[in-house]
Amino acid sequence: MIKNQKLLLWIMMIGLTGMLVIRDIAGIQISKFIFLAFIVFFLAVANYETAIQMLCFIFPLVCGLPGTYIMPCALALLVVKKGRINSWQLGLILFVAAMEFIAAIWYPEVDFASIVQYISFAGIMFYLIHDDVEIDYLDCVKTFFFGTSLLCAIIIVTGIISAPDNWLSLFANGKFRFGQSQVEENAGMMISLNANSLAYYSVVGVMCGIALLEKKDTDKKWMIAILLVLCFMAGFLTVSRSWMLVMAICLLIYILSKIKRMGEFLVLTVALIALLVMGIILFNYYPELIDGFIARFTADDIESGNGRFELFTVYMDAFWSNIRFVLLGTGVTEYIDVVGIARAMHNGTQQVLVCCGIIGFIVWIFGLLYPIIKLDRVHTKVVDWLPMMGVILFVQTIQFLNPMMLMLPFVVAWYSIKINQFNDKEDIDRLSNG
Repeated sequence: MIKNQKLLLWIMMIGLTGMLVIRDIAGIQISKFIFLAFIVFFLAVANYETAIQMLCFIFPLVCGLPGTYIMPCALALLVVKKGRINSWQLGLILFVAAMEFIAAIWYPEVDFASIVQYISFAGIMFYLIHDDVEIDYLDCVKTFFFGTSLLCAIIIVTGIISAPDNWLSLFANGKFRFGQSQVEENAGMMISLNANSLAYYSVVGVMCGIALLEKKDTDKKWMIAILLVLCFMAGFLTVSRSWMLVMAICLLIYILSKIKRMGEFLVLTVALIALLVMGIILFNYYPELIDGFIARFTADDIESGNGRFELFTVYMDAFWSNIRFVLLGTGVTEYIDVVGIARAMHNGTQQVLVCCGIIGFIVWIFGLLYPIIKLDRVHTKVVDWLPMMGVILFVQTIQFLNPMMLMLPFVVAWYSIKINQFNDKEDIDRLSNG
């Protein structure tokens, strides 16, 4: 990336960070249209590669931004900057739009804003993972990691500010979860995610941080390590059982991948021991933190996964009861009202099947997996796959299509896999200047 483009990227990230801090922490209201104008301006003046890196920074923060307006503008700007759209990108975007508009025929009430939001979010995802222009994927993962760190920092700070004085004792009893409290109290636009979604971003953020620490080209690794711990703490404070399970699986895979290289394995072991000691010291001062997890893992609903198993069965029964659902799905934006079930699905794969039907499910899964299938896996390492493992494993316990922002980490997980596919700095600089 040429210097003026890199400077432009940093100005955008710092400026947006300042605006979010002023609005969410200082409590000074800023119109969503000011955020929209700020982001669209930088996307418009940036070159193609830098615009994508800006989007990667924005992805985790969309929960507190006017994404319904930002994503259609971003998609249009990318097409204009590139000057063309390939058949995969166009075909998948048109298919998503057609399926949703067909489903909307049977919606009790049609919310066109939600439909536009869904199509644009899915469109951005499919556009980026099927893009045939090579870019600096390492910088894309970095900017997403910085955005996720900012997300976690703001939610932790606003959570502590808004928490009752006895929040530690509530946390110890499993009655206070970071993320959940902000969602319940939030009356306007601000950075907020429910606890499970925050845990999801925490996992993906930690895995991106680990992937970045493994790269020789990564600068200021000490800062990456600090932000990685921040992402980890945000996930821990959600008291999410899914977070604990998925984080443990991903870390175990990462550790096992190091056994063949004894030097790296020993360094990793020492680092984990140091973190464990720090954790023991922290829990000694604040035993409520560990008590909160004990309360969650000994709760009465642990065997049913907080009712997820029963919910899975109920949605499948509704799905098989209607031939239209089986073939075309319920639609994405209003699926809860269409099936008449009070709670949202808690399985991303099931959500794709139920909302898009068998026809849509085949297209969606093939659209997501085709870039991975055709990938030259010889040049990938286990660490490159960690963000994708985090995404795929975690969405089996939450949603994927709706809320729409949960699709976006898939893009950066794909970029992480591609880091070693195209990392010649001379080629990257050539593309950035082109």
